[in-house]
Amino acid sequence: MSQDAAYQRCEHAIALLLEQGPAAARLELLAQQVGCSPFQLQREFSAYTGLSPSQFARVLSREALRARLDAQGTAGGSLLALSEASGFSSVSRLHDLTVTLEALTPAQLRAAGAGVEIAYGQVDSPWGPLRLGQTARGICHLQFVDPQEATPAAAALAAQWPQATLVEDPARAQATADALFAAPAQASAPAPAGAGAALPHPRPPPRAPRPRPPPPRPPAPAPRPRPRPLARAPRPCALSAATAPAGVARGRSSRRGFASNLI
Repeated sequence: MSQDAAYQRCEHAIALLLEQGPAAARLELLAQQVGCSPFQLQREFSAYTGLSPSQFARVLSREALRARLDAQGTAGGSLLALSEASGFSSVSRLHDLTVTLEALTPAQLRAAGAGVEIAYGQVDSPWGPLRLGQTARGICHLQFVDPQEATPAAAALAAQWPQATLVEDPARAQATADALFAAPAQASAPAPAGAGAALPHPRPPPRAPRPRPPPPRPPAPAPRPRPRPLARAPRPCALSAATAPAGVARGRSSRRGFASNLI
């Protein structure tokens, strides 16, 4: 298959996810609709987008949740009603999504960051200036900035989290950015949680193969038992004491007499 065909399949898959929502994120069903195997779709989709189809659907769920919260405001309904309206099976699913992708709980997200301290800073990255904000749970804001833009980082974060406490900490932001964009051979710290979970993590170096132990020697054969000689039974004598000649009955001294009798 050509590269154009793989690109068209990924484009079709993204269009289906945008149209049908997270319900279309089932890999087998999505692969059947675009006309390839699930393994091929997973590989091509990850190569073009940097995410798997299920991860892409989670991002769409996050965007739909943010739009619903912006429409409801801080005085929305219960979290159970919010999770059901957003298509989640339970509040725990909603909690996992917001903590993983927003580094905030659903209650903190609905309250526009009330009671949350966000450390922020605008730092340099390999792709230009970067505006970064993070809570105790991880990254909650990451945005590349136009060098000509005059909007300060505090104003941009205050527009997104108006009720949060903003603390400027460029050193922490720079350390997090260095950990995110470090080369695999130079990465010494794990990537932070939150929005950085969607970025590729550096892989550890491969382990050296363990030496294999030598194969065990076969056991020595057991010595074969030597056969014991059979005991010979005494040969019966045809002559008894009653029928034997006198010379035989008297023993060695009568052998000559026995021979003379036989003659």
